[in-house]
Amino acid sequence: MFGKKKKTVASEDMNSSIAFDSITEINSTGSNLPMLKYNQQCISQRIVNKVEDATSVTENLISMINDIASQVEVQMESIEKVSDGVREYSAFAEEVMANTDNTRSIAEETLVTARKGTEAVHKSIDAMDEIKSSVDNVSSLVNNLSHKATQINDMLEIIKSISKQTNLLALNAAIEAARAGEAGKGFTVVATEVKKLAEMSAESAEHISKNIVEINNSVAQTLDAMKVSSSKVNEGTEIAHNTLQVFDEITEAVTSTTEVVKEISNATASQTNVLEKIMYATEDMTKVAAHLEQMAQYASLNTAYTKTSLIALDDVSKDMQILTNELLNEIKISEEKKETVLRTCQGKPLSIDPANCIDMDGNQILSNVHSGLISLSPEGNILPGIAKSWYVEEDGLTWIFNLRKGIKFHNGKEVTSEDVVYSLQRLLDPNLKADNAWYLDFLEGAHEFISRQASSVSGIKALDKYRVKLKLMSPYMGFLLNLGQVATSIMCKDDSLKGNITGCGAFVIKEFTDNICILEAFKDYYGGTPYVDKVEINFNTSDSINKFINGDYDFIVADTDNAISEIKSKTGLEPKVAGVLGSAYFALNLESSSPLVHSKEARKAINLAINKDRIVKEVLGRLGIASKGPIPPAMLNGTTGKGYDYNPSLAKSILQKEGLTNKTFKINLRDTDTEDTTNGKVFKLIVEDLNSIGIKCDIKLVKASEYMKADVIKNCDGFMSRWIADTGDLDNFLQPIFNYENPTNFTRYNSKEVMELLDLAKKVINPQKRLEMYKQIQNIVVDDAPWIFLYHPQKAFVHKKEVLGLRQSITGAYNYDDVIIS
Repeated sequence: MFGKKKKTVASEDMNSSIAFDSITEINSTGSNLPMLKYNQQCISQRIVNKVEDATSVTENLISMINDIASQVEVQMESIEKVSDGVREYSAFAEEVMANTDNTRSIAEETLVTARKGTEAVHKSIDAMDEIKSSVDNVSSLVNNLSHKATQINDMLEIIKSISKQTNLLALNAAIEAARAGEAGKGFTVVATEVKKLAEMSAESAEHISKNIVEINNSVAQTLDAMKVSSSKVNEGTEIAHNTLQVFDEITEAVTSTTEVVKEISNATASQTNVLEKIMYATEDMTKVAAHLEQMAQYASLNTAYTKTSLIALDDVSKDMQILTNELLNEIKISEEKKETVLRTCQGKPLSIDPANCIDMDGNQILSNVHSGLISLSPEGNILPGIAKSWYVEEDGLTWIFNLRKGIKFHNGKEVTSEDVVYSLQRLLDPNLKADNAWYLDFLEGAHEFISRQASSVSGIKALDKYRVKLKLMSPYMGFLLNLGQVATSIMCKDDSLKGNITGCGAFVIKEFTDNICILEAFKDYYGGTPYVDKVEINFNTSDSINKFINGDYDFIVADTDNAISEIKSKTGLEPKVAGVLGSAYFALNLESSSPLVHSKEARKAINLAINKDRIVKEVLGRLGIASKGPIPPAMLNGTTGKGYDYNPSLAKSILQKEGLTNKTFKINLRDTDTEDTTNGKVFKLIVEDLNSIGIKCDIKLVKASEYMKADVIKNCDGFMSRWIADTGDLDNFLQPIFNYENPTNFTRYNSKEVMELLDLAKKVINPQKRLEMYKQIQNIVVDDAPWIFLYHPQKAFVHKKEVLGLRQSITGAYNYDDVIIS
């Protein structure tokens, strides 16, 4: 390529140096040399930039490893403290166990004593009962005695009465005897004796009566004493019964205490076993932490070596750049480098304001014009962008970003932290009402700013000219990925305030009309000057295949399976087919007045009516996979939703049951989706399937520029759309399409359950648990059927052999600054 060469050593020597006969020999190489020289300059600069990036990343890695080592050391101290605490607690648990055993023995002894007391009380009660019985018997006898004494007293009264009468008779007899004289003397003696006998009887009766009274008094006192004794016996019996109840309660309490003590003893024994396991675990943790600390030290040492190597490589790359430039300057080229232009075609973006970029066409252009704090690789991995490094503070919420110094906007002004703060806050500005404000709604103070309760976002601060602090409301796994999106691009504050949008990406928009967009390479791009000078993008995608075959385009997207085959057969070039993280769907406007949309069962019926396999087979071929849910399977480790298998008979049955047969369905169709386009062909099959179950389709053509506007969507029942992931993060994919607060939720789907799960899932750190939550969300959405789930697109692109470095990202975008035209 460079003309004649003369070898200074044998050609077999891989390290041989090559000398040129003269500069004139180089001049004879032809018109490719200027381009090769230019590409060599670009690539040497990019090598220097990439080495500097690697050095910055390594410095950040060293800092992180040192932090990890510090945290491991703290962790080891904490583990040791835990271990000491466990040992102390273990000793305490053993002491508790011994005390519980002692308590159990005492309780068992108390139980035995209580039972003996209960038995003694029972005997006491029995004795009391016997005493009471004896007292009652004696009382009965004494009462009987008193009754007999009363009877005797009554008999004495009779005797006294008889004695009185006898005494009176004796007196009368003596009087009569005195009257009789001598004849009555003998009778007088008898009368006198009788009188004496009566008086003696009366005296005896009186004496007996007094004794009876004394007996009655003694009996009364005895009865009173017996009553007191009986009362005391009753009180004793009651006390004995109460004592028995107390002993029963003591017995029950002691029994319960014994059971509790047994449970405590068993629990303490189990606890002791667990503590032993904890002890073993803490010992293992100590060993692991020690090993981790050692590994961190090795990693720190190795990264230090890596940094040293990178510094050396940086020096070498800069020396190589100097030598390359000197060599290239020595090469005298008689002709100037021709302008390199990459020509392609795509749809026209809906907006060129990053804050309102919601379509793939806009993302394709603006991702090459703007840059954010973070950049993303084609695989979706995080790379430095405007920020060369970053770290999170101990709270896990506060992130510090260190900006590269000397980065220029397209107008030549330097990018500073002030521009970063302005750009991020602008995205949340309630006056702008940006479609993509949700990208940053996790920042502290974002909601207050959006609702006009605050004049600024408290979570966005400039620490100095080249440092920015962002603080989150709660930990969020997709935070950094969101900062690598077009919507979060950094723009020049001064120009933006004047109504102009100026970025700092690889290309500058030099021309933008309804038909064409021309991007011009930004020579001062911080990532290195792009290889191509211009990118010419035609917004008319019709007949793109023939234009590529005829050489009018350098690369195109092949949107049909037939196009892939045609290109291969006519050019020999093999289009590259790659998966795109996205979903094509037929959206149902849930706020329309159509009963077909309001009925959940009818929405399910519509899903059952659409033959997704037919769409893939007849239209998409290699460029689509039938969908069973909104989430691309690649984002769920290959898992799909339950979906809706094609079943028109069941669909008809459901509509009949719901009373929704022969209904009219108003559908919007983009005016560019003609019958020869993929969307047009898919749309035709959908209409056929809807007609087959008795749904009449009222189709309205809408200008592409108006198609996704809310005012247009609200007047239809359904429309075709698709959603492509910005990153590989599931929250980033689902929030815009199913969060009712986001304007990109075109169906106006509103599920409290889904929103709660989305809020929970974004805070979950465990990846497997997080994945399961998103699977659950997908199942809920599929059951609610706000979409007709059509297919997950695959994307095919093809380029000329002279085009190098063209790579498709997981979102289907292309970085033009990596493209080389050889």
